[in-house]
Amino acid sequence: MSQGQTGSQNSLPVSYNQTYIRIVPKDPYVIYSYWEITTSTRLNFQAHFGLPLWEKSEMAIKIHDLSGDNCNYIRIDDQSDHCYINFNKPGCMVMAEVGKLVSDQFFVSFAGSNIVQMPYNRIISDQQACFIDVKQSKDIRSKVDTDQIYEKFNFHDVSGILGPSSPGYPRFTDTIEHTRD
Repeated sequence: MSQGQTGSQNSLPVSYNQTYIRIVPKDPYVIYSYWEITTSTRLNFQAHFGLPLWEKSEMAIKIHDLSGDNCNYIRIDDQSDHCYINFNKPGCMVMAEVGKLVSDQFFVSFAGSNIVQMPYNRIISDQQACFIDVKQSKDIRSKVDTDQIYEKFNFHDVSGILGPSSPGYPRFTDTIEHTRD
């Protein structure tokens, strides 16, 4: 059994031995955050700043409101690995860092999170839904006008930005045939 695993071979490991933080919006007002701080990251901090500073500083999550260009600190327990964060800004872009808060002006970041957009707190006005009849979708390739789709969504412009564009962009039918192999 490898390090970090418990139970049967099919169970998830207790840790991945990586320093990271991830955030997920729970609803328009709450963020769920989970992280892992490895022993080597802790020892590295202590080697650079000393054990007394480790003991005097507090573990914290630094929440960045990228839409408003400001940040806040949430103090966390040294042994915790997840928490819910109240964040009363629906619709804004958010990022987090986990690390040690030495003072209000000095934060040592161990890892940065993904960027998420908080959900809006309103009903979506577009209530249309599109469904496809799978039983009759065998002839869908002949009914889809790929040229119209590419023109409507400006895929030529996107391909020019992302890389060299070619007049032979992939056709919907080519994609269908390729995925069958």
